[in-house]
This record gives sequence, C-alpha cells and structure tokens, in this order.
Amino acid sequence: MTTIYLHIGTHKTGTTTIQKFLSRNRQNLLSKRVLYPSSPVSHHDLLQNKGKDKPWGLNFDAWEYLLKEIKSEKPDKAVISSENFSRLYFDDVSKLRDYMSEFCPKIIVYLRRQDEYFSSLYCQAIKTAHHWDSVKKHILDNKAYADYYQILEPWKQAFGKENIIVRVYEKEQLSEGLLNNFLQSINLDTNKLEFKKGQSSNISPSIKKIKIIRLLNNITIGMMSIEKKKVTGLYYRFLISENPISRLIGKLPDFLISNELMSTQERINLLKEFEESNQKVAKEYLGRQDGKLFYTTPV
Repeated sequence: MTTIYLHIGTHKTGTTTIQKFLSRNRQNLLSKRVLYPSSPVSHHDLLQNKGKDKPWGLNFDAWEYLLKEIKSEKPDKAVISSENFSRLYFDDVSKLRDYMSEFCPKIIVYLRRQDEYFSSLYCQAIKTAHHWDSVKKHILDNKAYADYYQILEPWKQAFGKENIIVRVYEKEQLSEGLLNNFLQSINLDTNKLEFKKGQSSNISPSIKKIKIIRLLNNITIGMMSIEKKKVTGLYYRFLISENPISRLIGKLPDFLISNELMSTQERINLLKEFEESNQKVAKEYLGRQDGKLFYTTPV
C-alpha cells in the first residue's frame, strides 16, 4: 500500500523551498519509488478558495486526477504539498481522510514561533500589496492561524495522532537543514542520490522598506485603486531589489523609521497568549514533558 505524506505547511515555514526542491527532483525521487505528483511546483490546485466565511475547501476534480496518477504509478510513497491544507476546517479534513482511505496517510506539519510567523506573514502581505494594515491589526485578524494545537485538532481526530509528524521550523531544531529534515520525515534513504537544491527566490526586504511599502499601499491601492500587479512591479524594481533608492532607505536613521515591527516586550506578550497551546503540542506530539515547543525566545 502506498504511503501518502501530506505536507500541510504551515505558512512561512519554508514550504516554497520544499516544494521547489521536490518538483526539481521529481525524477530522482521516482528512482527511489517516491512520487511527487505532477504540478508546476506545489499542489495548491487541490484546494479552492470559498470566500471569507470558509476560506478553503477541497477541489474534488483535481483530487480525482491526482489519485489516478498515484494509482497508475504505484509508488511506495507519494508526497503532496500545500500550506493551505493547514487552513482547512474539520469537515473538509474528514472528507480528505475518506479520499485517502485506499492509502496509508501521514501528515507532516512545520510550526514556527508565533512572533516570527506573524512578522514574516505580515511582510509578505505588505510587499505583495494585499493590504496596508498595522501589524497589530494583522495579528488580531489572523490570530487563529497561530493556535497550533487547535490547527492540529481536526487532523488528529481524522487521521490519529500517531500519523501526524510535527516538526519545528527553528534553526536550533533543524541541525541538518530544512530539506534534509523533510527527507528524514518521509523516511527517505538519500545514500547515492544526488539532489538539485537550487537557490531561494523569495526576497525579504528590510523592515524599513516594508514600512514604506505599507504607506505606499495605502496611497496607491487604498486611495487611488491602482492595480496590485502594477504596484508590486514598481516595488520590486525600485524598493526591494538592490539599487540606489533601496540602499538609501536602508541608511535612514532609526529615529525616522525603525527597523523593527514589534518590540521585544510585544513579542514576549504575544508568545504568552499561545503558551498553553504550544505546551500542549510539545507534550502531546513531541513527547516533551517540559512543554517546550520552541528553544529560542525573543530575548
């Protein structure tokens, strides 16, 4: 029976890096009887946006096509990856279990310290011109996505705790790097197998640039209703890529524009809100009786 490793994210935990690696090495993986089903890079097409009240649901037509590919190839293992799986509600997770009933399912999830998760999520939303909210409002609107114990609950009920593989996206807990950690999670013997790792294409602008882009979003999109694609093109050309303007922004003194989104105390306070949830994840899924999910702190 084929084991399906369903990589559900979460967001901002190197998912794109993992997906590009798997896609780039599709043939290498097949030589080890590991299938990464056909897709440009990720498997986002297996899900569909259903609106504000229920953001994500399953795309059953895409699932039918993917399952046919797995049955045709008959691999020992198959890997499916999309960070949007982590945002499914219980009813869709339950349907997904039924969809994978002919296989042996394993769920892989990476978790990031909440203050770093929100910082990265916020910067991504700003630089792609999705909004111009303050970081405090952004955290308030998305707080449910960082309650990891609650996120894992429907997966535990549907697939069983023993089939959930929890990994922590933290340098101190990824001693051999993210990609090697992921390959270990799917029990892949990489001896005598040369992988193409490639370069990361996700540019992370400084916080000073993010703050300026946020102000520009307010003007260009909020007030002038300029198309997002045009706006982001200008950002990448003049603010995000290396050029005299972006270098000048980096030299602006901190008293004009600081290079931090949250103070240390704000980060500590945020982590306290998730302390109980994090402890439960550490104890229940990682067997850590001290309840320590993350090894680092904002201090």
